[in-house]
This record gives sequence, C-alpha cells and structure tokens, in this order.
Amino acid sequence: MAKDGTIKIEDVDQDDDDIQNAQKISVPLPDGLTQALTQHPNATIESIELEDKDGVLYWEVELKDEQGNDIEFDVPAAHSDD
Repeated sequence: MAKDGTIKIEDVDQDDDDIQNAQKISVPLPDGLTQALTQHPNATIESIELEDKDGVLYWEVELKDEQGNDIEFDVPAAHSDD
C-alpha cells in the first residue's frame, strides 16, 4: 500500500485464500480500521491482512505508535452469528 492509501494491483496476490474468504466478511475493512484506530488513535497503519485463525476470520491490523513501537491488532471480520 502506498503512503497515500492506494493499493496497486500488483500488491494483490490473486491466488490468496483471502479472495475466497471475502464472501464471508460481514465487518467491512473500514469498520475494522476504525476499531483499531479508536483504541490507538495516534498510531499509523503499517499493514492490513485478512487472516483465518481456527476457522474465524480476522482483520490483522499492524500499527506503529508515536514512539515507533509495533502494535498488532486483530479485529473480527465476521460477526459471531454469521
């Protein structure tokens, strides 16, 4: 992802399982980012990935705080009743 927030097509792995899991997402990416940044308001986003952990989908958001510390934050990508 570029500093301006754009994602280039070459940055997307077309064979990734995330593409198949995308149909199961019920918590949109902007909502997940909002949750992460609400808890860490002065952090910057380093990366975002859709992860499957034991059959549960999560947005794995990696942040960097003002002191340069790395923060990994998991946000559910699907509601528990989905």
